[in-house]
Amino acid sequence: MAAAPLYELIRAAPSPFARDTVNLLEVKDGAELVTLCRKRAVDLVILPETLDGVSGKSVCRTLKSLAKPPLVMMVMKSQERQLLDDMKLAGADEVIVGAYDGRSLIERSAKLLGVSVREAVRILTRLRVKSKDATPGPILLGTIIDISVSGMLVETGSELRAGDDVTAEFYLHGQQTQVIMNTRVMRIEQKGEHRHVGMKFLDQQDDHVAQIEAFVQMRTKTP
Repeated sequence: MAAAPLYELIRAAPSPFARDTVNLLEVKDGAELVTLCRKRAVDLVILPETLDGVSGKSVCRTLKSLAKPPLVMMVMKSQERQLLDDMKLAGADEVIVGAYDGRSLIERSAKLLGVSVREAVRILTRLRVKSKDATPGPILLGTIIDISVSGMLVETGSELRAGDDVTAEFYLHGQQTQVIMNTRVMRIEQKGEHRHVGMKFLDQQDDHVAQIEAFVQMRTKTP
């Protein structure tokens, strides 16, 4: 669970947790956060120095007084020693000070939770949108920024639409054989000048699945 400004930072990071059962929730203020932690099991809370005008230290102390307190990670831009000590005294399990990004927050969270994360990846892919009569369309280019045996996330400036059937061709790092997959566009999110396109694999040949599994395993970090 992450406070609003940190939630967007983590959500935008291209490499998510490797374990599908990790769910990220957003909260807007301290009251909502405490209420949710009382109602449901929360493993980890990521807090900024202040949350909607309330100090992170105060929220942390309240969380740690609950019957089932979650782990708490404090994220601070201030490097004042006294403030750092105050956060630890309030019960913070981890304190990040100074510069940080979505990826670093994911990796530190994974270490606290004892779960795996996948390394960042950028793989060039050629995309062909199939027309209604199944004839191949023009070649489009994209970059795979996440992949699993069920699908992939592609960053592209090309015009794709939800529901498009697309043939994707790419080479995985460290492998000599080209992977060719029939996919369907499931979701599209605008990220600045680019679009992040979630694509589901429709047919999975055993040899290609084995290639993807080996690649995912190679880039998965276990704390």
